[in-house]
Amino acid sequence: KLYIGNSGLIYIFVGQLIERKGVNYLLEAWREHSKRYPDDIMLIIGDGPLREAYIEKYGTDRSVIFAGAIDYSEIYKYYAISDAFVMPTLEDNWSLVVPEAMACGLPVACSIYNGCYPELVQEGRNGTLFDPLKEDTILNSLSLFHDVDLQSYGQESIKIEQEFSPKQTALNVYKAVSETIDK
Repeated sequence: KLYIGNSGLIYIFVGQLIERKGVNYLLEAWREHSKRYPDDIMLIIGDGPLREAYIEKYGTDRSVIFAGAIDYSEIYKYYAISDAFVMPTLEDNWSLVVPEAMACGLPVACSIYNGCYPELVQEGRNGTLFDPLKEDTILNSLSLFHDVDLQSYGQESIKIEQEFSPKQTALNVYKAVSETIDK
């Protein structure tokens, strides 16, 4: 198991380091968040054309860890040490990484520009929503996880995600096709 020695919360982002993912907005807000919660950690998993620029701009902050690209067979270890998942995307139809993090029992802070949030992120139950273009909403979302029962939110994430598992999706498709054929 991985270990990051800290007494605060560990937030994790997993994705490409490209403009569309909104990581720069998250990291700008993180500067302010880490003043209020200096023991928190932001774990950035992924690679992309902006990785070096992000490391240059934010890499001197001890609370930000750029882990780079991680083999998919190892990603669960990073989810296991994290307390909350953050997706600051500016545009995504339905990020698969969100239900992946939820299946690992993580509460979610999700951008309102992610098409999956209506089905997956339920405020007050398993997560929170924010507008990455409005720093105050990012800060409120990050702070929320200091004031809720993370274990309960994580368990709710698991329950919600199960409705979208491959098995459940296949059953839903089968049911729809069966009902259509029977008509």
